[in-house]
Amino acid sequence: MASRLHKSKSEDYELAIEKLNTLQSNFSLLKLARKQKKANPEAKLKDMRNFLQRCDITKQQADSLPIIHVSGTQGKGSTCAMIESILRARGLRTGFFSSPHLIEVRERIRLDGEPLSFSAFTHHFWSCYNRLIKTMDEHNPQMPFYFAFLTLMSLDVFISERPDVCIIEVGIGGEYDCTNIFTNPRVCGVTSLGYDHTDILGESLDEIAWNKAGIFKSGTPCYVQSCSPSVHQVFLEKAKERGVKELYLIPALSPYGLPRIPKLSLQGEFQLKNAALAVQIAKRFISQREKRQVQMGSMRLLEECTLSLDDITSEVEEGLQNTKWPGRAQVIEKSVPNWKRVVFYLDGAHTPQALQCAVEWFIQARRSQERTSTCKKGIVLNLTGNRDHTLFLEKIRDLEVEHVFFCPNIAYSKPNTAPDTASAIASSEQQLIRCKELQREWNELTGVDLSQSVSNFSEVYESLSGSEEGREYHILVTGSLYLVSAALQFLS
Repeated sequence: MASRLHKSKSEDYELAIEKLNTLQSNFSLLKLARKQKKANPEAKLKDMRNFLQRCDITKQQADSLPIIHVSGTQGKGSTCAMIESILRARGLRTGFFSSPHLIEVRERIRLDGEPLSFSAFTHHFWSCYNRLIKTMDEHNPQMPFYFAFLTLMSLDVFISERPDVCIIEVGIGGEYDCTNIFTNPRVCGVTSLGYDHTDILGESLDEIAWNKAGIFKSGTPCYVQSCSPSVHQVFLEKAKERGVKELYLIPALSPYGLPRIPKLSLQGEFQLKNAALAVQIAKRFISQREKRQVQMGSMRLLEECTLSLDDITSEVEEGLQNTKWPGRAQVIEKSVPNWKRVVFYLDGAHTPQALQCAVEWFIQARRSQERTSTCKKGIVLNLTGNRDHTLFLEKIRDLEVEHVFFCPNIAYSKPNTAPDTASAIASSEQQLIRCKELQREWNELTGVDLSQSVSNFSEVYESLSGSEEGREYHILVTGSLYLVSAALQFLS
């Protein structure tokens, strides 16, 4: 597509981002929408099919795409990124739809590993937006919300570009997620489960598993990461309900069925199970593409699957070594006045289990980064959504840090906020109130006042610059992935 050759921003692109941001919901509307979805969750997919029709995207076109569909609570983005990198190393043209973005919204729709160009994004945005506006009437009074619109737009891109594979990361849940509009995905996967979005998905892991397994489709092989027996039973019941004949478990123990531990570009031991799932899914997609038959015999439900040395090919090695997924176990060194070295460790962790993994990675990674025994340690943290703060704060209370910064998901003062990362969900004032609440809870939990609320990430840098001179400072930036986004905007 010729428009993909142009890489500079334009007024049309800036206007497209402004229009896209109008599709965001503020906090009160989002709360109301969640209540409505909980009361009638099927309506979301019904609306999505209507939006597809209004965008002139037929069911046949959507189902003709070679889809890999991945849900889960933790690691689904990393797993999708590894799958994409492995298949690209194999020589396939790849499409990849993910969320959220960190710097620019173009990151959510990728072709051949690269974010959609400014001109291609602009072209497909206006193509979808104008069709939706044109078809608004008393029978179709709605416009899709932000994520739903980008899902539609990704399909418009993939139908136009026809990549060899389209990797689709679920937004929230699975059963009623906007992405769950395909009836014929090639392979499905479910990553680790945890407690998140419980107001929508349910209070128990079994309920959450039921939602995540909602992407299972008849005739589609499914791969899931091992969990509890009760969750396995939910997966099994959903598989039988949907006519799934192949449901495979990634082994629970390290190294998760990998015959040896390949070098991963994504840090953290927890990435091993994501890599095992990614290799299995990529392997199965390739075998289908090359029309290699899998010997079925009887149905394979909840069968544990492992990989052989032959499965870790040079393409798999290359894909795992070259996977790029910023903001997840990422290390950035930044020059700060008065300090010889300041090293930031970035990892979005939106569940207590994920935060525990981030803390363990920070401890491990810091050992290889420290150049002096007298270095200081700190944390920058923010939590969003309806989450139990105490469960998160407990994960970091024993980390022995010198300072904790509670920071909104904002890089600079408001006038410098990039339109791609503008949020209507909560104002800067509301976010700062939340951070002060976190600071108060932290001080009550620890009994020590070594924390500070800041209004944006640049103030963390300024605070370090104004502090006493030292040799090294190692800082974990974690919690909300949107906070990691703000940190990347400042540190890049």
